[in-house]
Amino acid sequence: MADEDIFAGIGQTRLPLWPKRNQRTAGAVDHIAPDEGIFGWVIDTGAPGEQVHVQIVCGDEVIADGATGIPRPDVVTALSVSGEPGFMIPWEAMDSLQIERINDEDPDASFDAYVPSVNGRLQKSPENKTLLAISMKDVLTFIESSHEKREKARLEAEALRRKNLMFELNGSTSAQTVGAPQQPVVSIQIDTIIASRAGTALVVGWIDDRDNPMTRLHVFADLDPALDPTAFGRVRRPDVDSALQAHNHLFGFWAVLNVARPLSPDDKWMVRGDLTRGHSETATAGAKILTDTALRTTILEYFASTEYYGSRHIESYIALEAGIGKALVGLNRRITNGIVAGAWVSYYGPNRASYLGSIIVCLFGKHEFMFIQSALFSMGKRAHEYEYVYVSNSPELTETLEKEARLCARIYGISIVLVCLPDNAGFGAANNVAAKYARSSRLMITNPDVFPRNNDWAWRHQEIIEQAPREQTAMFGVPLHYDDGSLMHHGIYFEVDAGISVRNDGVFSRPMIRTEHYAKGAPIWAKFAAPRPVPAVTGAFISAERGWFEALGGFTEDYLFGHYEDCDLCLKSYSRGKPVWVQDLPLWHMEGKGSTRRHAHEGGILVNRWVFTKAWGELIARDLNGPAPQILADMAPAPAEPGQAPVMHLINDGQDNAPARRVS
Repeated sequence: MADEDIFAGIGQTRLPLWPKRNQRTAGAVDHIAPDEGIFGWVIDTGAPGEQVHVQIVCGDEVIADGATGIPRPDVVTALSVSGEPGFMIPWEAMDSLQIERINDEDPDASFDAYVPSVNGRLQKSPENKTLLAISMKDVLTFIESSHEKREKARLEAEALRRKNLMFELNGSTSAQTVGAPQQPVVSIQIDTIIASRAGTALVVGWIDDRDNPMTRLHVFADLDPALDPTAFGRVRRPDVDSALQAHNHLFGFWAVLNVARPLSPDDKWMVRGDLTRGHSETATAGAKILTDTALRTTILEYFASTEYYGSRHIESYIALEAGIGKALVGLNRRITNGIVAGAWVSYYGPNRASYLGSIIVCLFGKHEFMFIQSALFSMGKRAHEYEYVYVSNSPELTETLEKEARLCARIYGISIVLVCLPDNAGFGAANNVAAKYARSSRLMITNPDVFPRNNDWAWRHQEIIEQAPREQTAMFGVPLHYDDGSLMHHGIYFEVDAGISVRNDGVFSRPMIRTEHYAKGAPIWAKFAAPRPVPAVTGAFISAERGWFEALGGFTEDYLFGHYEDCDLCLKSYSRGKPVWVQDLPLWHMEGKGSTRRHAHEGGILVNRWVFTKAWGELIARDLNGPAPQILADMAPAPAEPGQAPVMHLINDGQDNAPARRVS
């Protein structure tokens, strides 16, 4: 039955073959509209009513994302399933510059539609030409036409808005009493509204409110209000500065808001700004609908590019504090929950009865380090008593990683667990998922660009766990070195920055937490006292008891992509009576080489610093501010010689291999 068209002849519905054995999805691209986009349908046979993520791929690159959510009664009736399996990916969701670049590199590159969670390629309707028949030239024409159509509609709406505004102004002026003060004319403009179907929206615009400042922003989608009318930030707009010949005023505004219902491209949007002296300004606009993940990327790229007159970090903090931060964290949580639910897991190599530890490595954008780590970590005494759990935040690498995991297990005789996610869940969430599939009681969070410095690493790691006091091994980090031997990491400490921003309307202060690495860049002959307690250690390597890691709730998933969740985990441990330690197990770290960094990640770092400061600022200011907090010095082991204090000072013994010692 698997190879027969079991639905042939049902009404007028033309459906492709039902999935063959082990095939997870069924679907088709069945209409290509030059003035709209690509239409089709897809269902997940394991969960027919659930939303499915769809990608349009050109060559090897993803050029647009979409998801099911459009009613298709023909498919629902024919297949006896529930839900809304239809999808439409508009031309305007595609990047013409990206397609032009692909065309320059490979003019024969084809277009196709895929379900990334299972790497499933959609079948084509028997009545329709395949996507392969669309040339890049045709697609670029469709995209340009779509943009022109939207711009024309925007200009018509703006002309109508101005006409209505002039009518209102003329009417209100004629009704004024002679001698009554007149409200200054304020103009509000909406540049763009980008929303997701789930109900989150980005609004970007500007307002000339120099004489009557805007205090609240109300956003409505077909009269349904956003949940938080104050969640907006102000930014510099050099284009408006130039047009109005005015400076030192933040004309721009942006907001991330939630509407308590699903959104659609047909929604009519209205934005109203309430001004200080009781007046309000309104503007209308349409919205572009993206997936949650595409919207998150768009918001963070915009946030990373915003300009201010004062300190960028502090002004960003003020915007996040106003409510944008809460909305972004909520959006990210929703995305993350959906991604981790689609994890795909496979096992390779020997299946041992037990393991000393699970080395967990999160991959993003690069697959090459799996082979290098497998080769280097597999050497040495007791190395094969550990398993290696790789979790991928890059769905496009799934097929490559599956092949490499199989080869690494075969060549080096190691046990590998491969966890592939359908999108980027971020460092914290990905490691949490991987920890669930680990098969040992010791979790070793490791960056892909971290390697053993000595072949006895496995034996030494186990010796530390067996011989050191348990409070020193519940969670610990290790010294990390650059390839020239200089020190990269020997623990992290915190500084509380005053966080001052100077604007023409005042001086603003928001204390913010800064992280620093002890003695970063110290030469190869430098030695540090170890073991010793520290405020935090880097997520490049954290060894933790599994039970303790789980008791802490793992990594906090409020952080976007990566940064600060490692320190957050360490402070959760500290706050429950177990500070992290640094143990003497030196490793190499090729810092920053293990993953791909994108522009949206810069915006994520700004959000994460705000989240971290909000969560831990008071505790750090009280207990852990500065490089030598007394509360940790009191916990350090007793000095080797009477009268010496166990302080964290750099030691130069004048020789490369001298053992570490403490100095007063």
